[in-house]
Amino acid sequence: MLPFLDDPSNKRTINLSGQSTSTSHQSILEQAKQRRNERIEHKRRTDAAIQIQGWYRGRKEARRVREVLAGEIVDGRLDLETLRKLILVRGEVVARWAEKVDVESIRRQVKEGGEGTSWIVCMRQIGVLLLQHSTIAGMQIIQTLLDNTQCLNYLVNHGFYASIARLIISSSKNSPQLSILIQLATHPPLSPQIISDIVSHILTIPLLPNRLPLPSLTHLSARLPLAQLHLLPSSPTSALTPAQKIDLVANLLAFTPPRYQKLPPQAFAAYLCLLADLMDLLPINALEPSSPSNTSTSATNNDSDDDNIRVTVVDSFTPIPIPIPTLPPLDPKTLKRLQTLPSNTHIHSILDVSKSPSTKYPLVRFILALVGIYPSKTETILNIIWSHPSGIVKDLWRTWVRSSGLGRDIPPDGDALTPRHSSGSENPWPPLILLSSLYTSALVTMGDDEFFSLPGTPARNPLSIDEIASFSRMLINIAWTLYMHSPPSTPSTPTQRFGWSDIREQVTRTLVSIHARDARRGFMGDDGWLVFRSSSTGGEIWQSFLEAAVAEEQALISEDSMGGDMLDEDPIVVRPSPRFIMRSGGGVTPRSSSTRRPVGYRREEFLGPRQAVLNNIPFVIPFEVRVGIFRQYVLVDRQRHAVASSQRFDISGGYPRRPRVEIRRTHIAQDGFDKLNQDVDLKKGVEIVFMDRWGEE
Repeated sequence: MLPFLDDPSNKRTINLSGQSTSTSHQSILEQAKQRRNERIEHKRRTDAAIQIQGWYRGRKEARRVREVLAGEIVDGRLDLETLRKLILVRGEVVARWAEKVDVESIRRQVKEGGEGTSWIVCMRQIGVLLLQHSTIAGMQIIQTLLDNTQCLNYLVNHGFYASIARLIISSSKNSPQLSILIQLATHPPLSPQIISDIVSHILTIPLLPNRLPLPSLTHLSARLPLAQLHLLPSSPTSALTPAQKIDLVANLLAFTPPRYQKLPPQAFAAYLCLLADLMDLLPINALEPSSPSNTSTSATNNDSDDDNIRVTVVDSFTPIPIPIPTLPPLDPKTLKRLQTLPSNTHIHSILDVSKSPSTKYPLVRFILALVGIYPSKTETILNIIWSHPSGIVKDLWRTWVRSSGLGRDIPPDGDALTPRHSSGSENPWPPLILLSSLYTSALVTMGDDEFFSLPGTPARNPLSIDEIASFSRMLINIAWTLYMHSPPSTPSTPTQRFGWSDIREQVTRTLVSIHARDARRGFMGDDGWLVFRSSSTGGEIWQSFLEAAVAEEQALISEDSMGGDMLDEDPIVVRPSPRFIMRSGGGVTPRSSSTRRPVGYRREEFLGPRQAVLNNIPFVIPFEVRVGIFRQYVLVDRQRHAVASSQRFDISGGYPRRPRVEIRRTHIAQDGFDKLNQDVDLKKGVEIVFMDRWGEE
């Protein structure tokens, strides 16, 4: 062949550009690596295609085999070969076979053991397949299989009650399948696992009483295992969603209250514990209708102008975002049932039944959980319980709180937050929290004559004066420990709902209420309110307390002067100055601050532990120590304002003039309150001029 007719690709390429085309060692390696990656990717794609094709061919062949087996199945046959083919075929073929089979023959063979163990094994698998179809014939076969223990256990372990619940939800109220579905749900003999499944799956069906016709509802209500609730192996509430928990509470309130009087004490105690667990795991106000008032409870509580400021000791001023769980809107019928939970009639019926010793502690847990989930109805619930003649306050004090060992001593020599005997079933913190809440609520309307049980007055105070004194000493040690020391890490929270900060707030409220009664008529003694009664023991401690309190004040002032803008970023923050005025009764009240903002609600104040004690429970500190702290605060203020005044000196005008306030002698109180409370810092210099009625100084 002539050279000019040769393939152009075989011709030698001549580089006429004058540039070198030699390939470096690194580029050769990169090219080899690229080709290797291409080969690996090609092999991966090929293997994946082979697997997909194999899976498709397998599914296609399996479908063909099932079609062949379906054609070989003879309707109504119960032999082992037919049952095996049914297990392989599945689907609608099993439902059609169930329509033709003789249920009596199945019942007879199940009773006799069938053709052996293999026949029972096949029938229990067919029972699981029949649960996927809501046919009456299939449900009748399942009802027959439940008489066999082996079939029963297999069905329960493979989602029997979950399937029944799904079929009930998907059926209409007039469906003929509902009757047999309810019979299936209540047919098996009761066992701990079956009771747990009924509670977790059947009683969590939304609007269960409204889904059933009257005969089925009557049958279910009569056969629910409410009298065997104490057989529950553990609380099934942890695996439920919030919506399921709400539906479970509503259904329990629909079926159980009419049977309170007939329930055994153990079952009633388990019922109260179940309700308490459900309410503790639900968000606050989850059982109330959704409204802006419920979502802004904390803002409403802080929108007052009183001086009872809740103080929290923190390490950082950075706000921690709290995730708010979303809940589905409550159905009006569900909400109507839930409203019976905190009602007067329902609470009284529970208190009337809870007379057995085994129901006392579950009752405490139930009441505390009820108070926790209904914060807007706390006072109403506590008043209902207080007015009931059940003697619950005496039981709380004498059964749990007095012998609990809580508040017996304070660190470092003792521990006020650990019970003396830790019995896992009865945590003493819930009784103490409930007793503190009940007693604080009752003191609001209890007169002094009733409190001190004077002759001729009704005995409204269930605790004697000595018991109140002991209770107060216990609360003093607990409050001091929670303010001055870190709470224990184990347990992280004493109860499911109430944390250490909640307990500190409640204990503080109770101490303030009891101290107000003691201030009018003393019963605690001269040093009964002091956290350290012995002067020899508390001398060095109070001296260090004074020094630390002054150091905290100086640190707070320094922080305000250097980084005060951090709090000013939030327009709703109110930060009153931590100054204290001595009162004749020995208490401490905060002064009004010039930095008070006119809008917004109050946030938790950020003070040191000693300033928190001074702001909340000052009566546990000796009066002399408080006077010393107050004098040190005044000295710090004088030094700070003296430095500030010297820094404002102007060469042309000298020191700035003091604010001039004119007070009319005929209206001293009114002018003093109006003018000295407006744009005048009383910690700085002020010029007060008294004017007579003719306007002369």
